[in-house]
Amino acid sequence: MNRQSKRLIAAILVVGLGWLAQQAGFDLDAMRAGEAPAAANGPGATPRTEDGAGSARAARTDGHRRIEEAFARRESGFMVTLDARVVKNLRDDLDGSRHQRFLIELDGGRTLLVAHNIDLAERIPLRENARVTLRGQYEWNEKGGLIHWTHHDPQGRHPGGWIEAAGRRVE
Repeated sequence: MNRQSKRLIAAILVVGLGWLAQQAGFDLDAMRAGEAPAAANGPGATPRTEDGAGSARAARTDGHRRIEEAFARRESGFMVTLDARVVKNLRDDLDGSRHQRFLIELDGGRTLLVAHNIDLAERIPLRENARVTLRGQYEWNEKGGLIHWTHHDPQGRHPGGWIEAAGRRVE
């Protein structure tokens, strides 16, 4: 067997193992970051993200499904990655830590409030009707819920989040 054949077999094995891990529901990004592995569809799951282990479409599908399940169970406190449409920019919340606020709409029509801490991360320019991809912590409420922790944790105790819009990522 020549060198080129060995490389091809190795590449196929690596891709195949990654695919199997995703099909089994492991969040490869979380595992790389040292977080406990979680099944992608089970309780407390963290959906795959588009920055390495999946695509924006996978984030949209998995994240949207996870939010719908959590809303039905009134569940809170988990990190989720979403791709959604910005419905409306709201005034900043200036009480305590300052937050940039905006509403996003998921594919099924559910809207969520996003509260992005602009004391810890820079404001991200957002246009209404633009697509945005974000990672943050979901908190249930009767209106659909909210997403926060869309920034790094300066103390390193909480998984970091981010917002990506118009080709720019803010952490």
